[in-house]
Amino acid sequence: MNKEEILAKSRQENQDRDIAEIENSKSAAKFALISAVIYAGIIFLIEALITDHMNYSLWSVLAFVNFTISICKAVKFKSVRHRPAAILWGTTTFIVIMLAIIDIMDRSVL
Repeated sequence: MNKEEILAKSRQENQDRDIAEIENSKSAAKFALISAVIYAGIIFLIEALITDHMNYSLWSVLAFVNFTISICKAVKFKSVRHRPAAILWGTTTFIVIMLAIIDIMDRSVL
């Protein structure tokens, strides 16, 4: 294979995206996730302090996002080291979803 064939194959594998662009997208996604967790924490604290109510729905979404990231890494990359994280995030997601459902049922007017 010559240089042009290798470059063409690399572009095909990366869907015509530059390696730097892919890394920038990964970095932006990581920053967005961290920002979302901080934002959710601030909203959670403000709501808890002002209304004496804990919004578990917010945390269930964030836990689910982390669970899906961990399970994708564990399955797609066949990574044994990501399996405990996937199990932990899956368990956390289940617990927080249950708390959110209980909270919604308690606050329901039906």
